[in-house]
Amino acid sequence: MYEGGRIMQKQKGFTLIELLIVVAILIILVAVTYPKIAQAIESTKEAATKANVAVIKEAIAFYYGDNAGVYPATLTDEAFKKYLPIMPQVKVTHLGKPNALKGTSSDVLVVKTDSPIADNTDGWRYNATTGNVWVNNSQTDTKGMSYSMYGYK
Repeated sequence: MYEGGRIMQKQKGFTLIELLIVVAILIILVAVTYPKIAQAIESTKEAATKANVAVIKEAIAFYYGDNAGVYPATLTDEAFKKYLPIMPQVKVTHLGKPNALKGTSSDVLVVKTDSPIADNTDGWRYNATTGNVWVNNSQTDTKGMSYSMYGYK
């Protein structure tokens, strides 16, 4: 085709409208899949926390067996570090809910009774009398179970 004595070439590429449509579709896909991905990540953190409870309980059991039926006074003293050199973290973060957890706490609160737990605390709770250990938070996980039940399950 000629226009004013020049040969018109067919332009290649996408129009602005086509690009905007593609971007809109991508935004919709991200908006739809993000909650599922975030929930899958939180479920993985919950599984890691449950595994960490099992590791701590096993270390307590070894300590108990090696020390004539006496539980460790704390889980952070040098005598217990022989069985568990580094206290694992509570990985859960209570995804997208108020009073979110850090997901990195390895703090241990030593208690004498299995007293009620607040929903804004973090780390582990340990009863030196019974050897029980559990997550020091009463909020619920992605399946509706209280984090504090992780030590009992």
